[in-house]
Amino acid sequence: MGTDSVLPFIKLAKKHGKGVFILVKTSNPSSKEIQDLKCNNKTIYQTVANQVNKLGKDLIDKSGYSPIGAVVASTNPNIVSNLRSIMPNSYFLVPGFGAQRASLKNIARCFNPNGYGAIVNSSRGIIYAYNLSPWKEKYGTKHWECAVEEAVIKMNKDLRGVTGKA
Repeated sequence: MGTDSVLPFIKLAKKHGKGVFILVKTSNPSSKEIQDLKCNNKTIYQTVANQVNKLGKDLIDKSGYSPIGAVVASTNPNIVSNLRSIMPNSYFLVPGFGAQRASLKNIARCFNPNGYGAIVNSSRGIIYAYNLSPWKEKYGTKHWECAVEEAVIKMNKDLRGVTGKA
């Protein structure tokens, strides 16, 4: 949509000490129709990533990160590594954990070498845990909250395993 479409959100985020996330590379199959197109020897998602980096460069705070983050699918390790190199100071919002079965190896590439810089999302894998193995057999719908709790605990354990963070 262009810079003029995101600048009002960036200004509001800055004013209120908040952040924004810009779609860079998504995992839906048809995203390739647009995001993988090449222009000037770069894909559209690389061009958007460069814009995210440029827009956030002057906003990096003491944490080392900009409040302008990027939505980055973790389905392709080469793409993730490339995007992390383009946007070293951007938080990545990482969809795909849980129901979409993104691999932990790929998700690990979204973090910086110190295990920071990514927010991993698992919506359906958590809220519908009662309908997924092994919790479906163990709890079913009667004790869905137990399935949700166990799914969150397992996700945290899995992510600690790849980031080394508690």
